Amino acid sequence: MLSEMKDFKKNITDSIEYLEKNTNEKLQFFNDDGSSEFWTDDTNQMVKVLSDLKNDLKDVDENITKANEELTKLNYNPETEKQAKQMVLDGLNQ
Repeated sequence: MLSEMKDFKKNITDSIEYLEKNTNEKLQFFNDDGSSEFWTDDTNQMVKVLSDLKNDLKDVDENITKANEELTKLNYNPETEKQAKQMVLDGLNQ
């Protein structure tokens, strides 16, 4: 899940950078059926899309932080890993 959230964050960041660098381009919207259309009132839509993306970025950053906190709570125990590997080997040898 953490990896997926990081990928999602990268997509959001790329989208924000693109929109901020290409303010003169028309926004294209893709419908559920795969068709596309260009928005005519791009200025207001651009502001809204950027705002939504920045809110999504904030949310995904918070979720990544929470996931990392949960992962650090898990104690890595090399002895447990050794036992698990041995169990797998024993199972394969039977």
